[in-house]
Amino acid sequence: MGMSFTDVLLSENKDCSVIMVDRQPTPGGHWNFSYDFVTLHQPAMVYGVASEPLETEHHNPRDLSSGPKICAYYRRVMEKFGATGRLRHLAAHEYLGEKGESVYGVAPVGDAGAHFTIEVRKKLVDATFLQVTVPAMRAPPFEVAEGARVVPINVLAQLETIAPKPSRFCVLGGGKTGMDAVLHLLNHGISQQDITWVVPNDSYMIDRDAAFYGARPLDEEYDCAGDPVHQCYADKGALRMDPAVMPTKFRCCTVAHKELEAFRSVKDVVRMGRVKTLGTDQIELENGAVPTNTNTLHVDCTANGLTRRDPVPIFDGGKITLQSLVWCTYVISAAATAKLECSSDDNAFKNDVVTPVCHPESLDDQSVAMPGVERNAMNMKMHFGDWWMKCRLN
Repeated sequence: MGMSFTDVLLSENKDCSVIMVDRQPTPGGHWNFSYDFVTLHQPAMVYGVASEPLETEHHNPRDLSSGPKICAYYRRVMEKFGATGRLRHLAAHEYLGEKGESVYGVAPVGDAGAHFTIEVRKKLVDATFLQVTVPAMRAPPFEVAEGARVVPINVLAQLETIAPKPSRFCVLGGGKTGMDAVLHLLNHGISQQDITWVVPNDSYMIDRDAAFYGARPLDEEYDCAGDPVHQCYADKGALRMDPAVMPTKFRCCTVAHKELEAFRSVKDVVRMGRVKTLGTDQIELENGAVPTNTNTLHVDCTANGLTRRDPVPIFDGGKITLQSLVWCTYVISAAATAKLECSSDDNAFKNDVVTPVCHPESLDDQSVAMPGVERNAMNMKMHFGDWWMKCRLN
């Protein structure tokens, strides 16, 4: 989001200069920690920054770019920013907070003694509000007994070198990362009989083939138990991991029909809530326990990615807090925020044009947030129709 905002800012305001404080040594945020086999689950043609295509071929909806390709893309974009002479990238630095009016502290990561200050002449932009966390960025969020084997999903990239060779794999987490882990194992010769999948919460998923490629939606019959919320998701063609299980979440996950078929081949699916303790002989979950052993490799896919946070004003005095304006795609939200910032100094006007919407988690979030999403799109089209309709991220 920080890169997307900066891209439009530099393009629309030829007089501005930007200092980007980046905790990572290279641009790309959480992509620097992602597993090598990760790909986007929505087309590359609507990801990245507005001025630079990511897709291999222009408007190629089949390009789901890989993690390494995305990291290389962001390095290239940062070099382009630097070439303007109007951006300074403070890599491997962290923000220390306000030190005075319009003065903020910054220091190299791990060396607070070398701190210095930056005087902001225009505005402070917070691109960390919707902070993304992936498994390799933190320790497992549950107790792990000595001798139990647990690794982040990244380790599966070198599946053949794992030693000692596991007799079984247990994937912990039912989100997009867990799905990627299961697909990777199946695609590399691991039998579904040798996979246990701990799915704390089932989620409705977007049908990628229908949404982006014009394929016929899967013709599936779901029991909605007379619930209008579940019926709404079913009517919109949302998919379920198991047609017999009522989902409790919606997290914007997008899957293809072949992927869904592969997921459903795994029969040992544990639905007992989140992991509390991983032992050498059993996994204790919120609603029960299942056996395990030291020959099982447990793959941690439990990071919550984008956490749902209550919205705050986007334009607030001398601060801009980047948030979601459009569900399930965040780079267009940041780009639109920059377009608005360049159009007016009136914060009240800008906050009226767009209002932040929460990142979805519960099923009810859609009915609460969707009117705001539609209003934001209508207002952006009304005020900035040409830019909005032509932006590659839209």
